[in-house]
Parts: sequence; structure tokens; C-alpha cells
Amino acid sequence: MPKPMFEYSTGLEQIDRDVWERLLGRAEERLRPALADVPKQLKRLSCDFWFPGECFPRAIHLVRTNPKLPTAEYVLGEALSGGLGQHGWVEYEDMVFDPVLQEWYRMEGYYASESANPWYRFSRPATMYLVRQMEKLPDYNYRWDRWLQLPFGKNTPISLEQAKGYFVEAKRNRLANIGHALSRKLTANDWK
Repeated sequence: MPKPMFEYSTGLEQIDRDVWERLLGRAEERLRPALADVPKQLKRLSCDFWFPGECFPRAIHLVRTNPKLPTAEYVLGEALSGGLGQHGWVEYEDMVFDPVLQEWYRMEGYYASESANPWYRFSRPATMYLVRQMEKLPDYNYRWDRWLQLPFGKNTPISLEQAKGYFVEAKRNRLANIGHALSRKLTANDWK
């Protein structure tokens, strides 16, 4: 029996509930053979709801709030189970946690079933750093690859040092673009 939808999921603001139930129900059915037998401490991290449209924040939250999973990685890429192509999930040892379906799966089965294609793998320290820095920003969003202006990724690991470098560079570029836009506006106003 499928899990109920979390009523405040952001995905329900964008796509009809019936569509999500079909998409996620199919994903759950496809992934059933790949379910991982996990210890209780990992099973406790799962909720009894589906969270449509919330893969990025839920994956980041799992990595961020579980220091006993020091090698957990936040993975940003694409997979069918997200419902819309772009997807975020967590990898720990040889397992995948799907934050929308709230289940742990064997990595090999998850990748095969969902055509998972990781773009970037953020280490736990990189995830912790980026979420702390980016939550302070007025234009924060969960598509870190876009905000950070990351080069095209194909299973690219992002360490803490790299995350710091990308963040500083992206912030510098944004400030330069704002300054450039302001100076163009002032110049245009000078001619009026």
C-alpha cells in the first residue's frame, strides 16, 4: 500500500495530486525489488509520507542532520523517481536513500531501475558548508549547480575545499553582475 502524500509538499503546488500518485506509485512499484534491508537506525530516518517535489531539501536535510553518517553524500543529478527528471538523493555505503519516496534502496538496483545519472556528489562537509552559506542568501534555491555555476558534471565529487571555492567565485560573479547592471542603469539615466 502506498504511503500518503505529505499535504504541504511543494510539488502539490505545481502538479495535480493524481499525477503525483501515479508517478510515485509507479516508482515505488519499479523499486520494490531494490529495497534495501537496513538497520533500524537507518530505517528510523524514513518518514511515512511521500514528499513530491522535495527531493533536494529532504536529501540535504538527511545529510545535514545525521552526523553518524559521515560518509553520506548528497547527490544531484537526474532520475525517474523524482518525477520530473532532475533529482537529488543520498548515497551511503552501497545504498541510496530516495527522499521523495522515503526509502532505502540497494544502489545497483536503484541506478538500474531509475536510470539514475549523478551529476555532482557533495561530501557531507561540503553539504554542511553550502547549506549554511546559501541559506543566508536572498536568492537561495536548491539547484546548487546553477547557483554555483558549476561546470558540467558527470559523477563529479565536490569536496569542502571545492565547495568553498565555487561559492566564493559565484558570489563574486553575482556581485560583479549587480555592479555592472547598476552602472549601466546610471549611465542610461545620465542621458535623460
